[in-house]
Amino acid sequence: MEFQELIKLLIRKKFYLVLIPLVSAMLAFVLRFMTDRIYISESQLSTGLTIAIDYVGDQSKINPFQTSLSFSNLIENMKSKRVVSRLSYKLLLHDLSSEKPFRRPAFEKEEVLKPEGEMLDSVMSELRKAIGDFSFVSKTDDIGRYIYDLLEIYEYVEKDMLQNVDIHRVGNTDFINIRFSSEVPYLSAYVANLWAEDFVAYNDYQKTNRLNESLAVLDQILKDKQQLLNQNTEKLNRYKTRYNFLTSNSDSDPIAEFEKLIREKESNVRSINFRLENLREKIAKMDKTSNFENHKKIVGLKSELDRLSSKLMQQPNNQQLMDSLVLLRRELQSEMYLHTSTSGGKRELDNLFVEENELELQYQIALGDLKRLKDQFQVEKGTVQSLASTKSGLENLETEVVQARNEFIAAQDKYNQARSELLVGTSSVKISYYGDVPEDPQSRKTVIFTALGLIVGFVMTLFVLLALELLDMRFKNPIKFRRQTNLDPSGTVVRLKLLKMNLSNVLVGAFEKEKEEYITNLTHTLRKVRYEILGQPVKVIMFTSLRQGAGKSFLLTAMAYSMSLIRKRVLIIDTNFRNNFLSTQLSKDGQIQEGELDGVIELNKHGWLQKSDTEMLGMVNSSLVSRTSNGFVYIVKSQSLQRSPEEVFAELDFKRLINLLSPEYDYIFIEGAALNQYSDSHELTRYVDMVVPIFSVDDEFTKKDKTSLDFILQHEGKVGPVILNKVDPEDA
Repeated sequence: MEFQELIKLLIRKKFYLVLIPLVSAMLAFVLRFMTDRIYISESQLSTGLTIAIDYVGDQSKINPFQTSLSFSNLIENMKSKRVVSRLSYKLLLHDLSSEKPFRRPAFEKEEVLKPEGEMLDSVMSELRKAIGDFSFVSKTDDIGRYIYDLLEIYEYVEKDMLQNVDIHRVGNTDFINIRFSSEVPYLSAYVANLWAEDFVAYNDYQKTNRLNESLAVLDQILKDKQQLLNQNTEKLNRYKTRYNFLTSNSDSDPIAEFEKLIREKESNVRSINFRLENLREKIAKMDKTSNFENHKKIVGLKSELDRLSSKLMQQPNNQQLMDSLVLLRRELQSEMYLHTSTSGGKRELDNLFVEENELELQYQIALGDLKRLKDQFQVEKGTVQSLASTKSGLENLETEVVQARNEFIAAQDKYNQARSELLVGTSSVKISYYGDVPEDPQSRKTVIFTALGLIVGFVMTLFVLLALELLDMRFKNPIKFRRQTNLDPSGTVVRLKLLKMNLSNVLVGAFEKEKEEYITNLTHTLRKVRYEILGQPVKVIMFTSLRQGAGKSFLLTAMAYSMSLIRKRVLIIDTNFRNNFLSTQLSKDGQIQEGELDGVIELNKHGWLQKSDTEMLGMVNSSLVSRTSNGFVYIVKSQSLQRSPEEVFAELDFKRLINLLSPEYDYIFIEGAALNQYSDSHELTRYVDMVVPIFSVDDEFTKKDKTSLDFILQHEGKVGPVILNKVDPEDA
């Protein structure tokens, strides 16, 4: 829609654009003025959701997203069915038990009976039970259904409560405001405060139940973790006991430890053996210096003693060898005593033998320890080969014990935290302040709502007008006609009352019943079209339209009148056989005469085809052409026929007839039937020099119209001025 078209539309519909907004503003004013006065009371809760202190670092750690989500959950919980229902029960209980109830419904106008006597006691008992248990009143019994009927009458049902309450967070603070509005000031304050108290109580009730359930679960988890820790610890201890030697020092190497011990034992054995050999050399020197005779026997005893000692080193546990060694030492000692010359020498020799016995004993013990150590080394050496898998198993067990211990500690912390919260007993949600009883009602804002009604009415009216305009497929005005057809109308004719007049009056210019500006528009359009026709070498002109009722007959007659003003002789041939409106309107008495029956077909009875042109012209002028009330306009009338022009002219030489009449008249006007309904105008195009299409703004541009319009444009050389009829004066 073009801006110019929009402006014209608004000017044309200015009555609706003014009246409808005024009506809507008046309705808004009346409705707002007649509404009950509303009183608002407000209470406030502090939630504690924005208080998060790290006692170690003394820093606040607040997640804005989590805080916003917590506030949303808290507000939704305040509007939950359980909280609102409990509040409704308390309000109904108050009105039923108080001498000054907030509301007094008229039970005589309702189908529900007023609660009295035992019924009242039952209702109040059921309400107290539901309030105390934080439960709902059941609808399965008569009392429950009756209670819900009472809530509906008292307007305490959930939808009414939520409709009158506004629960919101105050900016980005820690507080939530509860605003309740009603027609009773005390009711507003009572509900605002009761809503806050009930939610705090319900929140504490929920928290206690959750903590009790959590404690039971956490207690079982703690026991399970304790049992798992004990099992893993016991398994680890058994493992360490079994591999005590290998695992006592996880940082040492068992093989290296054994090798070190063996080297120390071997060094000790060599040291004792070295001392023993030195001692024996000393004894041998004393033996060489002595003067005893049987020296050879002592040497033999010493050799045997050395052999048995070597054998004993190989068999340290052989008791027989040990006994033999003891006897040999005693025998050797006796022999040496016998051959010692002095008592002092005997004593020295005796000391040497004692020392030799001690060293021998140490030597034997050291050999035994060395052998046992080597045997143990061989045994443990095979065990050490599995040390890697043993350590891996130990590490796994230690990891399981550490994990079980950590899980136990975490479970214990949660359990202790839950116990601490349960001991505290209340949540962080507290009442900051209670709402007061409002003294003054809220403003009705009548002026604002009236202005809003005016604006809404105007916008809705404008929207409806635009929507109707966009959905309207009619041509409506020259701008829309040009956009839909790509044709520029040569003239536009406003909607006139002349369309309903007798065409005989139009033919003589009797326009006195119309407004002067409308007649000026008509005459201007006729002159413009006349100028275009006069400027072209045409004689025979056909007037046609897309639909019946577009104003062809009227404009054809008006055009003939306009031609008569410049003394042009015009012959009108009524070829609209489907609707011979021209013939009827332009007859003197409105009836078709007998001689005019079937129009030009009657001439065939007189054999006019065999006549000369002069004779034929005389016959046509005498029996076919009729005069009209305008001395320059003539008409060839016809009767209504259900036949097309080709069917009518099949017995006649219509082209010859046109040629005979053309010299007698300046212009011949032919009216064709509507293009969308009949094919008459299609057939008449071969006989005419120009086609004047007439459109009406009431026509809708449909697919059928597009087809008819394409037919007109196919005869581009014959298309004359385009006339748009029935245009609103504002669009002309």
